[in-house]
Amino acid sequence: MPGVLVSFPVCLLPLHDQMMETKRLRVVAAFERLEELARRPIEQRDDNYRKGLAEAKSEYHDAEELPEWPFGWKVAVGLATSGVISNLAAIFAVLVKRFSE
Repeated sequence: MPGVLVSFPVCLLPLHDQMMETKRLRVVAAFERLEELARRPIEQRDDNYRKGLAEAKSEYHDAEELPEWPFGWKVAVGLATSGVISNLAAIFAVLVKRFSE
């Protein structure tokens, strides 16, 4: 059981790395777009500018919200709990045998 709890997250490390890289690239691209819009002269800041700025802010926010792991803590706790529960009968049998001697 402990081997599964350790090996499961370890095998997901390459996926985590890829998710982090994707998130980083999207955040950088959105930030660069925001910087580009910020450098635009005030005279060129019309309705299209405001629309582009709103889109860039939304892209940046969406990129920041991207997950970094393929599962959340709730899933990890659920997996650990189900692992323990599925082994309760075996654990109980060992305890009964040990204390009945």
